[in-house]
Amino acid sequence: MRPVVCILAAAVAFAPRASLAQRLPGFGGVELRFGVADPANADKGYTYAFEIDPGYVWTPALRSYIGLEGFKSDVAVKVAGADVGGSIKGTGLETGIRYDLLPEGMFSPYGVLGLNFSNVSANGVSEPSTEDLLDGFHVAVAFGAGLAWHLGTQHTWSAVGDLRYITGTNVGRTVVTAGLRWSPHGRAMYNPEPKG
Repeated sequence: MRPVVCILAAAVAFAPRASLAQRLPGFGGVELRFGVADPANADKGYTYAFEIDPGYVWTPALRSYIGLEGFKSDVAVKVAGADVGGSIKGTGLETGIRYDLLPEGMFSPYGVLGLNFSNVSANGVSEPSTEDLLDGFHVAVAFGAGLAWHLGTQHTWSAVGDLRYITGTNVGRTVVTAGLRWSPHGRAMYNPEPKG
């Protein structure tokens, strides 16, 4: 919890400078989401994500993101007709880009593409080969789409709904989350930074 508090404190300290909402390196805001993860080889479980917007790439609608994410679920694998039991818990980092289709509107659809790095621990799995299959460090592609509902005229706060696919591993998963996005500069973050 302490690192999250430090990140938020630093973000608030820098928020008054409009240029920090602009190109990398910058600061466009933070986002916190909770929801349901449906991993391969496991039942549905819970998930969370905390993301920071470090600025835009090429155009203000193409935002970068980096964040912490995690999930937990019960294993759903049968070996020789018997459930192996146990659970998996993953924590990691995801980074990539988000393209906001209608950033000035009340509702803004967006698409995301990134890389996900997860360290997954298998606990209480009774079958060694299944434990080896799930346990370990996994690198995967993340892609998906979402919708931001801008609250108020300044667009400082938004409610977000997000659907992502984390692919390419034995714990690849579908993730559905909802939460809040705080963009301290609101609409101004979509104004290109003056050249000079």
